[in-house]
Amino acid sequence: MADKRPETGQGIDALIDKLKAQLPRYQEASVKQYRDFIEKNVGLFDVPERGKCNRKAAQLRQVGNRLYLEEKYNDALEKFNESICFAENDSDQLGMGYANRSAFNYEHNEFEQALVNIRLAKKHNYPERLMPKLLNRELSCKQKLAAGESKGLIPCPLMYINVETNPKIPFLAKGIHMEVLPDFDRSMVADRDFRTGDVILDEKCILAVVDAERRYHRCGRCSTEGFYSLIPCPHCVSVMYCSEKCLEWDWKYVHRFECAVSDKLQYISYGHVAMGSKLFLYGLSLFNDDLDEMMRYFETLEKSGGNALDLDYTEYDPLEEWKDLCNVKVVEPGLIFAYRNENFARLAGSAHCYMLLKNPAVAAIVNTPAKRTFMYQRVRDFVRLANFYKWESFSSPLCPVASLFNHSCDANAVATIHSDKIRIVVLRPIRAGEQICVSYGPSWWDKPDPTPYRAHFECKCVACDPEKYDEWRAQGREPPASFFKNAETAIAVLGDELANNAAKYNAITQLIEKYAYLHPQKNFAALLYKHQESLRTLIDDEDGTYHRTIAHAKLEEEDE
Repeated sequence: MADKRPETGQGIDALIDKLKAQLPRYQEASVKQYRDFIEKNVGLFDVPERGKCNRKAAQLRQVGNRLYLEEKYNDALEKFNESICFAENDSDQLGMGYANRSAFNYEHNEFEQALVNIRLAKKHNYPERLMPKLLNRELSCKQKLAAGESKGLIPCPLMYINVETNPKIPFLAKGIHMEVLPDFDRSMVADRDFRTGDVILDEKCILAVVDAERRYHRCGRCSTEGFYSLIPCPHCVSVMYCSEKCLEWDWKYVHRFECAVSDKLQYISYGHVAMGSKLFLYGLSLFNDDLDEMMRYFETLEKSGGNALDLDYTEYDPLEEWKDLCNVKVVEPGLIFAYRNENFARLAGSAHCYMLLKNPAVAAIVNTPAKRTFMYQRVRDFVRLANFYKWESFSSPLCPVASLFNHSCDANAVATIHSDKIRIVVLRPIRAGEQICVSYGPSWWDKPDPTPYRAHFECKCVACDPEKYDEWRAQGREPPASFFKNAETAIAVLGDELANNAAKYNAITQLIEKYAYLHPQKNFAALLYKHQESLRTLIDDEDGTYHRTIAHAKLEEEDE
């Protein structure tokens, strides 16, 4: 069995423990002191890089086969993907890894994905002696698809922008603007009414961070859950991609700087941390590797706050988008959080810079003390910024417009991560002049009292404010008898196995629209919960449809 690696983030955890002992006044330490501390304690986190190895690839496939027999299907597929990552380029082990994954897809009735993996196996030296078995599986897949046994290729129109869009930002609904509000800072405010079920944002991410524990589950470029068809970085064993397009993009803009030290970086990363260095490397690539020009830009930068809504996405300019991100002022929500975020940013940023500079591709560009100091400062700032762009603990796509929607435990919209996009859907009716909020964690019906929700900030919404809570809850109205009758009908539709997802979704959204005046009443809250659950189910099914459609298109393209 392949050797067990230290857990993700252990390196940074060890550094935090040592920091408190070696720098008792670390809260007041300079960037240089943090950098010196990192260099002194490099032994805590400098793990050796692993390379492609057919022996390990074979071991991992065997582990995957055993897990599959134990009916631990997701664990098995993860090992098959890891095996594909370890297999040496153009070796039969790579072909066998794809073949194993095709068998998994076949047994789970993902016939389009199975065919894609069969073709990958044949392309990557699958052994001739085993070829008859693979060809039989290929024939069976084609027969089942011809017989109409696909799980589905038709996307649900409910999950795409279904309102008039902003003329300069075609993935955002028209009638939304950004303004600075007390307690919330940058906020998204409605200029018009929106109805339950309106999809008001469908934004593709520009970068993504995938936690090392999900590296064999998700695309390292866009965070798409591509479990069934990921392809490996041809150079390292730590990153996989959902497509050749993502692989090529990431190498051009970011991964060429990370690849040689990818294991080291993942050992000192978890959650959003790696986004700091990725933003620096992405910017460097956008400046055509001209660090001097990049430094001159920051010399004249006076942060005005940034507003992605000022950009014209019909004439997309990635450098201007990146500059707008640099313009954002990070507002620290409270002294305790400010200390914690700043100290963590300095430590994590310093560790990432140290490791990146071990890569000759980075060291050749960041080649003077002044440039190294600049890199440390910028990465530190980007780690602080990334703290406010994170969405999930294990995967964080960076979407500049989506980041403008603030958290509230009394959210009126729902944010969902769908493949490489963040979609925001109206949860309950929104009136012109209201702030549009999503929940980053709990909803008010999950909270027994107005104790503030705390993550990397302290929530100040009505559900967390003891002075406003009772008055706000008193606004809820008791439902009429018709509410319970109509709710019973809608819930029956949700539980009907023969009803499609669109019908279920329409049933619950129409009910919420009709009885929205009851908010924030407990029975109405149950409907909002049902709406969230039906939305998640629809998104999960849509993800599967999306990936099958991509696989189908790929097969047709190769057949031409």
